[in-house]
Amino acid sequence: MRKTLTVAWREFRHTAITKAFLFGAIIVPILMMALFILVIPLMKSNTTPLKGTVAIIGANDVIEEIQHQLIIGDTKLKELTEQLPDIIKNDPLASSMMSQSSTPKTDIEIISTDVDTIETIKQQVQDGDLAACIVIPESLLQSTDSEEQIGVYIPSSFSPNHTDILTSATSRAVVDVRLERLGHDPENIRALTKRPRTFATRIADDGAEAEDNEIARHIIPMAFMLLLWIATFTSGNYLLTTTIEEKGNKVMEVLLSAVSPMQLLAGKILGQAGVSAVILCMYGSAAIAGLVAFAMMDLVPISHLLL
Repeated sequence: MRKTLTVAWREFRHTAITKAFLFGAIIVPILMMALFILVIPLMKSNTTPLKGTVAIIGANDVIEEIQHQLIIGDTKLKELTEQLPDIIKNDPLASSMMSQSSTPKTDIEIISTDVDTIETIKQQVQDGDLAACIVIPESLLQSTDSEEQIGVYIPSSFSPNHTDILTSATSRAVVDVRLERLGHDPENIRALTKRPRTFATRIADDGAEAEDNEIARHIIPMAFMLLLWIATFTSGNYLLTTTIEEKGNKVMEVLLSAVSPMQLLAGKILGQAGVSAVILCMYGSAAIAGLVAFAMMDLVPISHLLL
């Protein structure tokens, strides 16, 4: 047993008490977090208005509906944002990203054209005379079983956000035109099919009530599972690396002359288990400190942390 512990301490010291381990386990995550904080402002979506002329090949009613959808696009985004859970809306990082990804306003002119001029329209899009061209087959307005697709032709320099504006507005317009042709009001249909929001309240043993944080209850176990995965694979990588080095340097034969193979293997596993424990303590302590700071410690039972 003493030899096994000696091998374990040597393995732990050789792995954990080194500059490389400190750099990889502490400094690298800090640098990654700092880089992430610096990159977030650069992830701003293109909020410049969509300007220009868009040619649409389709029925008159769907063209009018596309114009309507482009006008109410910002309103729909605000409605969806308001329906998000409070934990997301109150989170500084999430709210910052949502504000950055707001839909750009549109300042476009829509013209109707004929399918026979499709090649000329494509050339105008390529030359920059038109912002885009949208082709809506009539079969899509008549039946949902049609295998045809909506065609959106844009120049190579077109912004992805602007593309999303046109494609989403066109898709919504096609659905609304189908409903209108069947004599239904699209707004009423959406209101009827809108699922009501629910909330759960947890009642503690002392009778205190608190709103259930469902999203956090899903995310936090996954985070601790990821932490365990990182610790396991990190120590496993160190174990493989040191074993290969000792085998290549002929140190393994010298060690086996002093200890048995079982003692050597058990010592190495125990040493790397200690390395995993150090990683778990470092990152786990930071995670627990975050839970305590946000008053969310009740989401992680102490018994689970011990396990």
